[in-house]
Amino acid sequence: MGGLAGAAGGASGGGLGLTALASIVSASGTQASDQFQAEVLNQKAQVGQAAATEVNANYVQKLNMTLGNIDAVRAAGHNNPAGPEASVLRGTTEEYANESKSIAVGNIMQQSQMDTASANYLNHAGSFAMLQGVLGAAGGAATTAASTKSGIFGLTNPSVSAVSVG
Repeated sequence: MGGLAGAAGGASGGGLGLTALASIVSASGTQASDQFQAEVLNQKAQVGQAAATEVNANYVQKLNMTLGNIDAVRAAGHNNPAGPEASVLRGTTEEYANESKSIAVGNIMQQSQMDTASANYLNHAGSFAMLQGVLGAAGGAATTAASTKSGIFGLTNPSVSAVSVG
């Protein structure tokens, strides 16, 4: 029976090795997936920041064109482009344009910041998954070693098994 228990314990030790390896490989896969998704989100955030810069420049250009058109229309109508009515019209136009620009750029930047935060989370989650896999493998090894009756990983001393009492 001692030989049979030793063989069963040995099989348990081999299973432990496969279980530990599977735990680490699974964690490594999770970490790689999380890192890939994080990189995609980082790139998306960078594109968002570039888009926000472009939108900002576009709004400024449109505002300048609109203000130029206001001045041209007023001048064509023989109105003083620097008069009080023009000042109010220009001020209101600038205010609305700047508010629209701030909203558009702010929304793009907010999404970019959320993408960056998600990327950071995924990087940390991947590292945590790897740590959990390693700890799970070590914990499984410790549990198996402690519960094995025939020695660590089911290995027995052959000289002890061959001795008969009597």
